[in-house]
Amino acid sequence: MIWHHDSLYISQFFGILAIVANIVKFTRHGRRRIILWGLPVSVFFALSQFFLGEAQGAAVSLIGFLSGFLNLELNRPDQFRLRFGISSAAILMAVTFVPPIFTVWTTFLPFAVFVIARIGQMTHSELRMRSIWLIGTVLWLIYFVATGNYALIASEVLVLFLTTKKIVYLNPRAAAGLWMR
Repeated sequence: MIWHHDSLYISQFFGILAIVANIVKFTRHGRRRIILWGLPVSVFFALSQFFLGEAQGAAVSLIGFLSGFLNLELNRPDQFRLRFGISSAAILMAVTFVPPIFTVWTTFLPFAVFVIARIGQMTHSELRMRSIWLIGTVLWLIYFVATGNYALIASEVLVLFLTTKKIVYLNPRAAAGLWMR
């Protein structure tokens, strides 16, 4: 039998694994590599949320894993319809299978992050994907603060730093505000 404090420690352990996987994920280049390293992050997020008692966030993370796995090989710009179809099907799965508890913290934020992540996976450009995911990272951070998942809070703060740094690296003119001439 797992006691409450044991499940908290197990949850934080999987959160620490998510931190390590996020470091690897956000230091890689290329759409395929980023999505590939996002797969273990989704699993660690789901396990961490499950042991903390957040079933909705865990379900959304696992559906995100499935969608990422299916989108893994769709790297060409002409495969937009396939990426869109997979992302739309995943969004419908999330709406169907996530228990309908209509509170902001336990349903809306994970679902909003899920939709934003699917929109990010639809794009072909690595820069656009990272920029869209930055919005999702902020929403995940709010969700993890609300649910008290400290390891995943640290993970998302790290993701904010690494994503912002990578966006600046990929497009320094955009970071300086010079892209609109």
